[in-house]
Amino acid sequence: MKIRSQFAILLLGILVVPILLTAGFWVILRLREVDTTDFPDRDTIFEQTGHWIDIESWEQVEQILSRNPKQIQALVLDSGFRVLFSTIEPFKAGELIGQEGLGHQFFSESPDYFYLIETIQSETEQFLLINRVDHFRKRPPSPYQLMISGLVILLGSLFIFSAAISISIARSIYSSVSMLDQLTRRIAGGELDLEIELGGSNEITSLASSLNHLRLSLKEDESRRSRFIMGVSHDLKTPLALIKGYAEAIADGIIDSPEEQVRSLGVITAKVDQLEGMIDDLIGYVRMDSRAWQQQLQPRPLALFLRAFSQRMEKDAQVLARKFIYEISIPEKLAVPFDEGLLTRALENLCANALRFTNDDGLVCLHAAFFNPSQQEQSAAAGQTSENRYVRISISDNGIAISSADLPHIFDLFWRASPSRRESGMGIGLAVVRSVVESHGWSIHVESESGKGSCFFILIPTSGYC
Repeated sequence: MKIRSQFAILLLGILVVPILLTAGFWVILRLREVDTTDFPDRDTIFEQTGHWIDIESWEQVEQILSRNPKQIQALVLDSGFRVLFSTIEPFKAGELIGQEGLGHQFFSESPDYFYLIETIQSETEQFLLINRVDHFRKRPPSPYQLMISGLVILLGSLFIFSAAISISIARSIYSSVSMLDQLTRRIAGGELDLEIELGGSNEITSLASSLNHLRLSLKEDESRRSRFIMGVSHDLKTPLALIKGYAEAIADGIIDSPEEQVRSLGVITAKVDQLEGMIDDLIGYVRMDSRAWQQQLQPRPLALFLRAFSQRMEKDAQVLARKFIYEISIPEKLAVPFDEGLLTRALENLCANALRFTNDDGLVCLHAAFFNPSQQEQSAAAGQTSENRYVRISISDNGIAISSADLPHIFDLFWRASPSRRESGMGIGLAVVRSVVESHGWSIHVESESGKGSCFFILIPTSGYC
């Protein structure tokens, strides 16, 4: 049970328990109301005893008898020791008893009863009231005693209920937190394969699930770091080995002709340039792991940036005997936050790959327009609002397609495509592209078909920007 639900039960119990106990206390009071003794009226006493009692005298007797509960037996005698009313065996109304008989009765029953004798004096008559109470019968509690008892029961029940729920909550929290502490310490010690499993279903188990996601993320980062180091080591060895080999050959005089030396120095220079490019790629990729740059993002006009970029790529394509066309169908005023340098690097990477893998006179296209994912259609109306829509940037070519086996891994770090699209490099270019795109909060995917080429799509949310 969730901790929030347990606290809700605790609060509900604190409110409901007093109401239930108060209702029960009221029922008990009603059941334990004093049931007074039924006594005859004045005419009945006259018929039974032949003794006529004036109204005022009998009202005084009735007032005293009305306070007696049924468990208290009563005997009323007139001044001549005649029984006027009796609930004490064996005395009966109308019977005349003497002091000796009365004293003998008291003495014989003294181990079992105690007697309370009271004289009732009116203006005209005198009566003797004798109350008899069983030694073993407890006196009924007074309303004040019942109220105190009820209050004690109420407070005690509240304490027991609150203590039970609180202990249950505390044990649940302590056991979960203690287990969580032990497991997180082991994970912090490097046991990234250790899965955090907690019983029950509460907020702490939800926290454990979040920590499991964090553990898996750390594990993936650790694995990626290992692959990164291995990939860097492997890819840097090849140009370094060539540089070292040519340098040693020149130094040892193996390459002694000026023409061969010039050619060797050219190879060394090319490999140094290749190393420089690799190092730039590494620096760019590592920069993606530092998200401090995201704090300085400012909205920029996207159409203006894309148009300037496309004009530069158009000239580069001409140098490579390729054709580059573009269409920017978004409003000039549309501004979204992005890092100009990083986005330029990502788009250059995509466009450079597209130009590289097309033949002479090949075609590369860049298209930017509004896009509605739910309807899978574009809108080129520049005056339409961007609310709840996206801008989709597509970069397509009609060159060599990406094989279906490579598509799922095309953005993986150090992934090398099949031989048809493989060139020198470290295999981190498209990984950098994906990192740039996703670090902006955008998304990227690729589609490729043999004979038609490939198309990369970047989806940019525009909701909230103008």
